[in-house]
Formats: sequence, C-alpha cells, structure tokens
Amino acid sequence: MNDALSSGMYVHVRKMLHHMPAPDVAFLLESTPAKSRAVLWQLIDPEFHGDVLEELSEDVRNGIIRQMVPEKLADALEDMDTDDLAELLRGLPDTIFQ
Repeated sequence: MNDALSSGMYVHVRKMLHHMPAPDVAFLLESTPAKSRAVLWQLIDPEFHGDVLEELSEDVRNGIIRQMVPEKLADALEDMDTDDLAELLRGLPDTIFQ
C-alpha cells in the first residue's frame, strides 16, 4: 500500500481502502509515515472517516483532526455513537477547541 501511495497510484489505493474494514484502515494509517498519512486520509471515503477515527490511537487521531477543517470534522463525527464521541472529544487537546 505504501509503495502504491508513493508511486502516485491514488485511484488504486482508494479502491483498496474502500474494501477494508475500519480497524484495518486505522492500522494502515498508524503504520504509514507521518508525511504520507495526510494523503492517505484524503483517499478514505469521507463517510467512513468517523469509523476510522474511532479505531485510531489518540496521537494519530489528534494529528489527523488537527488537519481537518471544522466542517469535515463535524461531518465525520455526526453519526458517531454518543459515548464514543464523548470519549473522542475528551482525548482531544484543548487547542482544537480554540
């Protein structure tokens, strides 16, 4: 996957991501170098963002959330279970809310 990403095969990567469950996508994001993580995140179907955010480690999740525009973040979180959303929000750094 990282080879395809570094080769610019974005359509191929997007198709592969579309068929992967959220925990696998989260694992892939966490094992991707930080420089490539933002590109990989953009290739994930936005309707799947909330599911993937739930599965990520706090550090990786916070890094991705910092890069998201507020509207996209709101869209990603809107279908999230209330308990999961509360847990995710508690883990965010205060700077996100400023």
